[in-house]
Amino acid sequence: MVPDGLKEIDSIIQKIRESVKYLKKSPSRLFKFGEITRQLDVPTSKGLRIDVPTRWNSTYLMPDYAFTYKHVFSQYAARDANYKWLPTPLDWGKVEKICKFLGVFNRVTKLFSGTSYTTANVFLSEVWKIKQELTTHLLSDDQYMV
Repeated sequence: MVPDGLKEIDSIIQKIRESVKYLKKSPSRLFKFGEITRQLDVPTSKGLRIDVPTRWNSTYLMPDYAFTYKHVFSQYAARDANYKWLPTPLDWGKVEKICKFLGVFNRVTKLFSGTSYTTANVFLSEVWKIKQELTTHLLSDDQYMV
């Protein structure tokens, strides 16, 4: 189900992937991006990540982390005429919705994968949270998320 959700924003993920690749290919581009980040006082604890397309959680994390820098990307685009992959404000809105929704699945996947050694009493409450998240979006007026 998660890969299906990511397919909904595939063109946006492609823009973000190309943006991150473009920045990471050149130390001077990355430095300029970092300067803008500091000027805008954006927290840098997340950094930019590139995904591994066969692992949905890394594909989820890439736009989730990039969303932190959405204003930095727009400022960077104004300073670099060769940068061509800037997501639109509408794209960023979709990224925010999808990542918020998929964040629940990411957290539960980590919990169930053995990294936290979940117990049976935690399992039920986490599955319930997923059910609640799905129900919330099913009943939502937001046609994009339905």
